[in-house]
Amino acid sequence: MEVISAASMESFEEVEAEPKDIEDILDEIEEESFESTDDTLLQDADGVIAFKMSLQKRLNELHDAFENFGQGGLSLSNFWTLYFETYVEPVGWKALWKQRDENYNDGSVTFFKAIETVDVTQVNCANLSARVQREDGSGLSVPLSELYPLAQQENSFLAMKVTAKCIDNYRFFLNHLVFPWDSENADRWCELHLESRIQFYYDIQSGVISETMSNEIRELIREAKSNKARIETLEDKLGFADSEDDIIDEDLVSEMLPLHMRQEEIKARLQMLENPLWRNMLNKHKLIKNRSTSRIEESNILVVDTFT
Repeated sequence: MEVISAASMESFEEVEAEPKDIEDILDEIEEESFESTDDTLLQDADGVIAFKMSLQKRLNELHDAFENFGQGGLSLSNFWTLYFETYVEPVGWKALWKQRDENYNDGSVTFFKAIETVDVTQVNCANLSARVQREDGSGLSVPLSELYPLAQQENSFLAMKVTAKCIDNYRFFLNHLVFPWDSENADRWCELHLESRIQFYYDIQSGVISETMSNEIRELIREAKSNKARIETLEDKLGFADSEDDIIDEDLVSEMLPLHMRQEEIKARLQMLENPLWRNMLNKHKLIKNRSTSRIEESNILVVDTFT
């Protein structure tokens, strides 16, 4: 399972009735607010900054972020842009670049195509990406979620614990909390999903949800994300047919419709599994069914024994 790295940001001071701008918020935030005596600062085997975090710490930290930066009808992407602009070092730090391999990612174990050390030459908060320089001197743009800041930096004045934690929060959100059909409205998403999705994730990790059901959930999420990526690709291709005279590619439409139908099936199933009451009902139904099957098998054995 992928190492969860982050620590809690202590709650921001309560916002007064009159809205504050970003400068006011920044003036009130001390770097210590990102540290917690309940969490342990770690450095993993690769030298990456990592933090241990409880369910409540994770919830508090993300809730504070949404409260301070996710209001006013912002989209989720714009929320993260504002969050990164506020806290992430814009240039001059080293990180491990870990390219996720979605073809071999089952949800419980994360596979990477490659892992290498890079220099971050410019963070592009608007695109949630960063320009990096590789060891061979070549440069490219990579998603911020694929960067893991190193503990050892040439510039010791950089706020790397804060940067690492912000990126980890974003990565945790992408990998475990947001589903393809969710609302793009940040405050709406927070209201509907933040607490329940974090609880859902920790229930899976802690074994509250059975291994069989956890595996099903992971596979459904993986399939849903894969379907969404394929649907977006097909929609982009169909988007070229803007005028009435353009010919619609029926093959693309024929491929896309089953994907949409499957997405609705996955959505309905996951919404059921997210709900603890429904999960308990499904588990009880399965238990009763297994007991019934077991009794039938025992009865068959007795019948065979009678005639032997």
